Amino acid sequence: KIPAKIENALAAGITASGCDVYLLHVITTPGLAYITRSGGFSCGVMISASHNPYYDNGIKLINKDGEKMEENVIEAVEQYLDGTLEAPLAEGDELGRCIEFTS
Repeated sequence: KIPAKIENALAAGITASGCDVYLLHVITTPGLAYITRSGGFSCGVMISASHNPYYDNGIKLINKDGEKMEENVIEAVEQYLDGTLEAPLAEGDELGRCIEFTS
């Protein structure tokens, strides 16, 4: 249940910034990397919550090439999460959409 709540929160934040979100739900990290690359997506976000101890779980960011996101982007996301960087919010027609992805 927790991963679904995190998925919903991430989707809400991403669409509020003006981007569309394609929900894959349960998929492997290599599967996400492949779909991100082959589907022409700007990036992919993996919520890792598995058999690992809770402190090993988290969020993985995948770039458009299906590889680990560049460090400068990860640092910017961390700054946003820490409250030291603001992200613009979309309004009205600029809000993103949440789409159930089927391949």
